[in-house]
Amino acid sequence: MFNVHEYTIDRAKGVAKIGKTNPARTYVKGEKDADGVMQVKYTTVQLKDGELYYWDEGGMPADRTLIDQYILKDLAKSPLRVGIEKVEQTIKFCPYCPPPDNAMGSNAFEGHLLEHLVTAGVQPVKPTQPEPKAKAKKAA
Repeated sequence: MFNVHEYTIDRAKGVAKIGKTNPARTYVKGEKDADGVMQVKYTTVQLKDGELYYWDEGGMPADRTLIDQYILKDLAKSPLRVGIEKVEQTIKFCPYCPPPDNAMGSNAFEGHLLEHLVTAGVQPVKPTQPEPKAKAKKAA
């Protein structure tokens, strides 16, 4: 994998500054094997110079044709962007989706649950603006 933060060094001042960011997103998928033991598979996607690179569990480059479809769909819906992507994410599990497709990053969890509500027929409530406060009149 590439370094997430690439530093430029100013030797005169003796400081290192972040010169470039290569955001990465890790997808986790769990499947039970024949013995009922949970096997976890990691796929990391990284953006560098406008191109996506894929890495397997061992940090070795992976061919795009071998990447699971749910990862490609998520990247199409929510692409990696420099300056926006969080490097560390908490993994959350959807209680409504069957494993192994129920694990997702915390940044996508709330939107995913909202999709379940819309599918179930729950209509979102339109937010209402509070009444503006009346201005106090000055005594003359």
